[in-house]
Order: sequence, then C-alpha cells, then structure tokens
Amino acid sequence: MNTIKVWDPFVRIGHWLLAGGFLVAYLSGDEWMDIHIWAGYLVFGVVVFRIMWGAVGTPPARFRSFLRPISAVKRHMLQLLRLNPPAYAGHNPAGGWMVVALLLTLLLVTLSGIATLGTEGAGPLAGTAIAAFLGEEGWEEVHEVLTNLALVLVAVHIAGVAVESFFTGENLPKSMVTGIKEIHTREKS
Repeated sequence: MNTIKVWDPFVRIGHWLLAGGFLVAYLSGDEWMDIHIWAGYLVFGVVVFRIMWGAVGTPPARFRSFLRPISAVKRHMLQLLRLNPPAYAGHNPAGGWMVVALLLTLLLVTLSGIATLGTEGAGPLAGTAIAAFLGEEGWEEVHEVLTNLALVLVAVHIAGVAVESFFTGENLPKSMVTGIKEIHTREKS
C-alpha cells in the first residue's frame, strides 16, 4: 500500500463547503429564503474559486491533471464492470469529469438563482436585462430543473465514491478529509 498526499486544504475545504452549502440551500429553499440566498452565494463563491484553483492550484487540483479523454473514461468503466478498477493517485477518469459536471451545474444553479433574485428587485442582477429575460417564473423553472440535475449528479457522485472505495479498497471520503490517499497496489499473478 502506498500513502500519498493528494488533496490540498483548498480542495478539501471547498469540497465540504460545497456539500454543506448546497444541502443548506436545498433544505432552506421554500421556508427560509435569507438562509437559502446566503447558502447560494457561498456555493457560488466556492465554485468560482474552485474553477480558478483548477487552473492555477496545486498539481492534483488542476483540471489538466485529472481530465482524461473519453476513451479513458470508457476503459475505466469497463474495468469497473469487470470488478477490477485500478487505483489512481487523484481522480479516476470518470471522477474527473464528474468534478467538471458538478462545478458547471452548480455554477448554473447559482446563476439562475441570482437571476431569479434579480427579477424580485434584489441582488446583483436587479433591474438588468438578464433578470428580465425569462422573468421570475422562467428563472425559477430553470433554477429548479438545474437543482434537480445537481441532485442527480450528487447521487451519482456519492454512489461512484462508494463503488470505487469498495473495489479499490481505498477510503475516498477519508482522503477528502485528511488529504492523504492510501493506494492499494495489487499483486500480479
């Protein structure tokens, strides 16, 4: 077994802030609008920071270090179906693309929320053509559809982490807390 330092504090803290912020925003949406809005701004800020960190951050945090061709994703998924996925120092090929899908979806969720707020005369888009473009009902519908897409992606992400952890013997949630990943090497027969 090899132990490596992989996730820097910005990645780890950002990951858990996103998870917590999205959960709070989702649970507070209809009842506690002030909390919902602030949680949404938190998610927006973390997503923007993570996108920037993906360009200039530590090597494992950079998008170019974990975005692999779709052929690598297909190969990884076939290995997973054969119950023999290899371990990766950082994200596996499917996980790398899931990071991008989640970040882009959460960015769109928060922007549609800000646009919805703008239709009500509040927030940075109040009184702008962007807010007026779809109107309150239109932006609310976009926001809801994107939120549901984010929920599906989160569920797939959690399932993927559980499956990868089981078949590789790695404790991926623990590595997102500690920043240290234990990679189990397989003996060749």
